[in-house]
Amino acid sequence: MRQSVVARSEMRQKQNLSACQKADIKSRANEGFAVLVSSHMPGQACVGCLHPAAATPTGPIPTAAFVSLLSGLMLVAHWIRSLGLEGGALTDQQTFMNALRPEGWAGGAMPVATNPACPVHCTVSRRRKAT
Repeated sequence: MRQSVVARSEMRQKQNLSACQKADIKSRANEGFAVLVSSHMPGQACVGCLHPAAATPTGPIPTAAFVSLLSGLMLVAHWIRSLGLEGGALTDQQTFMNALRPEGWAGGAMPVATNPACPVHCTVSRRRKAT
């Protein structure tokens, strides 16, 4: 299985990479003091499910260098975990943290829900739920 680590800020590029669904994709985003890292395997909700619409910045996105560093470290931690016994399909696909109050986000890891409005139209978002 190929792996892709995405450190780009442009959401459209992340969604385009996610559209192929042939790779384990790791993604990170940060704004202000907030960090979000996510992991997407084929068969799991994709980057488009998590971020269905790209935010349109109205100017420079404020952040601090240590926040970018933290998001990179968290991205590497997700990648290393996927190489271990858990495998690539991590149940807690996304991890959110506020860099100024990391102790307050112990429960900030959770799965990514499938999104019927996914702009990528990934396989998972098109599955029908049994009624």
